[in-house]
Amino acid sequence: MTDKGEGKGKRDSHISSGNKSPEKEGLPDAKYSVPADSNSGEEEGNQTTEDQSKKKRADNLNKTDESNIKSKDETTENGVSPKKQSKQNSAGNNSALIIGALIFLAIAVIFSRVSDSYSDSNSQKEDWRSNIDPNNRLVHEQQYTITASLKSIMDQTHREGVSTLLILSPKEKSAARIAQCLLKFVNRKSRATTASTEIDLKSHRGGKLQLDQDLQLLFKSGSDIQAVLLRHIDDNSSSDAFERARLLFAYCDGENPVVPHRLIIMTATSETPHESELRERFKEYWPSEHDFVDALMSRISGHTLFVDEDQLSIC
Repeated sequence: MTDKGEGKGKRDSHISSGNKSPEKEGLPDAKYSVPADSNSGEEEGNQTTEDQSKKKRADNLNKTDESNIKSKDETTENGVSPKKQSKQNSAGNNSALIIGALIFLAIAVIFSRVSDSYSDSNSQKEDWRSNIDPNNRLVHEQQYTITASLKSIMDQTHREGVSTLLILSPKEKSAARIAQCLLKFVNRKSRATTASTEIDLKSHRGGKLQLDQDLQLLFKSGSDIQAVLLRHIDDNSSSDAFERARLLFAYCDGENPVVPHRLIIMTATSETPHESELRERFKEYWPSEHDFVDALMSRISGHTLFVDEDQLSIC
């Protein structure tokens, strides 16, 4: 009895001590890992999460750095930072505005000067017309005739031709008074006196050649004399009166005159307000030169002014 109990106890002790069971005999020993305790598992999980977070942050930093580098590369492609580029653009815009403003001001000044010049020019044009007869001693038709004859000289609208004004009156002195006022008015900017620009054909000596020299001297190149007065163009007392008439014909050519851009004022005696009486008188002087007389009258009577013998002076 005792032996069986002991043997049984030994066998139970052998099994409980972790020895191989009979069924597992002949098999290799199995290796078993001992599981860690719960605290060790938590620490390991926390460590893994922390590592993952660090890795994620590192990845994000790398992406941010790459983005910043790429942005920097793009914005500094020309070697200019965005801030500096913005300042340069702002400075460029300001410069463009300043230049535009200066151009606008320059145009405004030029326009203002041109406008003032145009205004002054118009003012001068109006002034000379109103200053011809400041005391209104001429009738409207007379004022119109004088203005028309002076227009090309005063406004300088026709520099190639010559303008003429024939003043007729029953008394030549009355015509001469008006003519002398106009002569002084046109030559008011000239250093010449009225007497130096007035030639009386009735008392003139020296014939055609001397008359030509006198006119050439008055109208010489660079002279500021714009008008001359020839009195008594109907005088026939000189032996070369016809030659003087031919000289007058040449100087009064409206298209190709001897001296261009001048005003020639002439006086003659006439009882009628038209040049018909003077024309007939010339034809009587030179009966074989009717064609010439007609051509002469067409040149010197383009603007004909008739004044009464008691006509008051306009200056």
